[in-house]
Amino acid sequence: MELLRCQSELFAAQYNLKVYDITFRREHTGKVLRIYLDGAVTLEDCAAVSNLVSVWLDEQEESFLPYGHYQLEISSLGVDRPLRSAEELAAQNGELCRIQTKEKDSMGRKRYRGRITDVSNSTVTIYTEEEHKSFTIHIGNIAKANVETEI
Repeated sequence: MELLRCQSELFAAQYNLKVYDITFRREHTGKVLRIYLDGAVTLEDCAAVSNLVSVWLDEQEESFLPYGHYQLEISSLGVDRPLRSAEELAAQNGELCRIQTKEKDSMGRKRYRGRITDVSNSTVTIYTEEEHKSFTIHIGNIAKANVETEI
């Protein structure tokens, strides 16, 4: 998979994009090889990168991806992009986000929706507008975090 990542990153860079993640999963439609792009991704960018990756994969030996038949999908992270690191959380400072923790807090809470106000010392602080209260969460306790779409 490392060679696939390196080659995909080269193709994405041609469109000023980055590869955020590569997954291979069995889904109800069959096996899916999905490459997530990060940046100002357009539908045309996804199609172009898909064509480049597809041609490159076809040129590889059959044993390169020993998955048999699979579907290749190239997509953006979407508007509710996942946040996986302190750097990604810090980049969303002031933005509306959802955070789910691995363990409950002292009040039994695991889910938070609010604006990130600080990321430092391995913690993230999120201000929940409906409660008018800030919560500090250890980054190691975060199970899932996403940008929340504002309408």
